[in-house]
Amino acid sequence: MFPIMGQNQQLAAYQEAIREEMEGAYREPLTGRQAVRFYFWRNQASYVTVSGRKHTKHEADATNMQKALEDALQGVLFDNDRDTWDIRSVIVEQGPEVFGKVLFSVEPIPLGVGMDLPMEVLEIVQKTDVELFAPLSLNNDWPPR
Repeated sequence: MFPIMGQNQQLAAYQEAIREEMEGAYREPLTGRQAVRFYFWRNQASYVTVSGRKHTKHEADATNMQKALEDALQGVLFDNDRDTWDIRSVIVEQGPEVFGKVLFSVEPIPLGVGMDLPMEVLEIVQKTDVELFAPLSLNNDWPPR
């Protein structure tokens, strides 16, 4: 038995199509911290296999769709995906009858500007910091005294 590994051909074709579509849209890739939003409408193709069985593509998850698109846009829309500090992906709809498309936006996050965290997140973080770290001494001794 010999394992064969290689690039996912369907993923590679998708990423190349994205790059071709975006080619020339920007003079040079965006740099600096970015906030990115992806909205997906995904067609789940139905087809008949060689053996005659009907097959419908699986339901995709937002994380995998996000990473595939983010990788395709790297070097084209933005310089490096490490600059993506805030990202959100939404699957608007997917199914055999859905017309597939992607809508996305990229906004710069200015240096020195903090993240807009919801109040409930800030409250949890502050409470946790006080409860967990206040008893620790500030001299960095371990274990705490």
